[in-house]
Amino acid sequence: MKTHPNAFLGTGLESLLSAADADEIVVAGMMSSMCVDATVRAASDLGFSIAVAHDACAAPDLAFAGMTVPGAQVHAAFMAALGSYARVTDAATLVDELSLRR
Repeated sequence: MKTHPNAFLGTGLESLLSAADADEIVVAGMMSSMCVDATVRAASDLGFSIAVAHDACAAPDLAFAGMTVPGAQVHAAFMAALGSYARVTDAATLVDELSLRR
């Protein structure tokens, strides 16, 4: 059971992926600024190749220094930053790539 933003922390996810000989993992979900970010960075630290389906992720509005940052801007900033750790693309591209592997 996942109890932390990082999907690898305290779970058997790393073992399951290694046992499946996964060559790339796809990350999607809510929230771009928490679970997606933490999981992608951890996966990178563990040596996994990662793809993020940016249009299958979202972020809420966040408040900082007395201003509200709209969720779309939060999402865009985190996707831009995750480009250093992962291949960030749309879900349709990932589905097309998976269908070519079969």
